[in-house]
Amino acid sequence: MKHIILLATGLFVIGCSSTIDSYPKDIPQLDLKDRDQDGVINTRDHCQQTQTLDIINNNGCSAQIIDTKDYNLHILFDNDSIAINHTFAHDVKFMATFMKEYPSTQVVINGYASKVGNTNYNQALSLRRSNAVRNLLLSHEIAPSRIAIQGFGETVPIIVASKESDTLSRRVTASLIGKRLEYLKQWNVKK
Repeated sequence: MKHIILLATGLFVIGCSSTIDSYPKDIPQLDLKDRDQDGVINTRDHCQQTQTLDIINNNGCSAQIIDTKDYNLHILFDNDSIAINHTFAHDVKFMATFMKEYPSTQVVINGYASKVGNTNYNQALSLRRSNAVRNLLLSHEIAPSRIAIQGFGETVPIIVASKESDTLSRRVTASLIGKRLEYLKQWNVKK
């Protein structure tokens, strides 16, 4: 029994012993410095120029989000008119400010008319209403290439159970969605 234990122990010791013949010659040198002081060593840092207050991801790049906002415009017109009431003119000015805040945003201005009058006349009237809003946007320094107009004439009326259907159908509408990339910031309290 002693011989079996000694023999097993000897085999175990022999089986566990190993020698290293040579060390690897090409060990990569890691740059453990943090040049931009963002907490990520240079070897792993994919973005060497991060801003001081940005939240940094594991690759050393500023964390980003997409900021999205929307704006809807709804303007009513008097019968057979393209004049924009001053209250609605303020809404168009706000839309221009929104478009400046989100410079990649484009808009399609949709014009409509009520069923009062000739169908062809109402089609042209709806385009003139859209164009009136377009011109007001242009006066607020919005590039023409960012604005398109459409006229639907009387084809899309507002249907309500009252006499207001024609009044509500004389309108211009537009919807905007503004998107921009923003960097996440962290708090920084200095003494």
